[in-house]
Amino acid sequence: MIYHTCKEDTVGGSQYIHNNKDMTDHTHFVIPEDKTLRNFSGTELNVLYHRYLTSTQIHCKEVLRLGSVTDGGWNVCHDIQYRPSFPCLVYSFGILWDFSFDDAVADTYGCEIHSFDPSMKTTDFKRGNHIWFHNLGLSNESGTYGKNKWKVSTLQDIFKDLNHTSKVLDILKIDIEWMEWQSLPNMIKTGALTSAKQLLMEFHGGSVSLQMLQTLRSIYNEGYRIYWYHRNPTGKINWKFMENSPYYEVYFLKI
Repeated sequence: MIYHTCKEDTVGGSQYIHNNKDMTDHTHFVIPEDKTLRNFSGTELNVLYHRYLTSTQIHCKEVLRLGSVTDGGWNVCHDIQYRPSFPCLVYSFGILWDFSFDDAVADTYGCEIHSFDPSMKTTDFKRGNHIWFHNLGLSNESGTYGKNKWKVSTLQDIFKDLNHTSKVLDILKIDIEWMEWQSLPNMIKTGALTSAKQLLMEFHGGSVSLQMLQTLRSIYNEGYRIYWYHRNPTGKINWKFMENSPYYEVYFLKI
């Protein structure tokens, strides 16, 4: 499935957020500095979060849906300057036995793909000729996590362990059920995020914090721009006159 246009809409709420010119960078919406954010109410922080994640910042002419049309598939920018070209490298965090995206990337681009998920309760294995599965999760420190004692690691340490430190990641896909808010600051601090050409994320957010908005701003400052988004309909937030979702698939290009 190919999409030839990108979506853009707004979330209703604070007139300050919608009308303040300091919150735009040329043609798109941005997250302001901390001194401004600290004056926001809880409602305004929530409005800003939803408004930001549903605002496209860069145009991708050809968006290719890879994997399942429903949950499990992801959109990839297929424009010549951004599409993976052989030899290419992809990391896919969060599988839960759905390899439809990973398989489709392998079939379409022939990339080397490393899939990660400690929740599947299986050992490392190789899937076909292009996909390596790792019983490992992504976190802000390497070790074990939670009552299940899942093995986790930082992105920087994964690069080192797989001898990928000097490699470019053509696609970095992350769907790790809230752990993105712990992992991303470490990825940014260590410089591990900068190697990804396309960043595909599912963000999970109920009550929005200042730290979450700071993280989104840091992603922007690393050079990533939103080219597509999708509200995951599995969760719902009811606002006055409208219904929203706490889960967003958000797609970034590194400029």
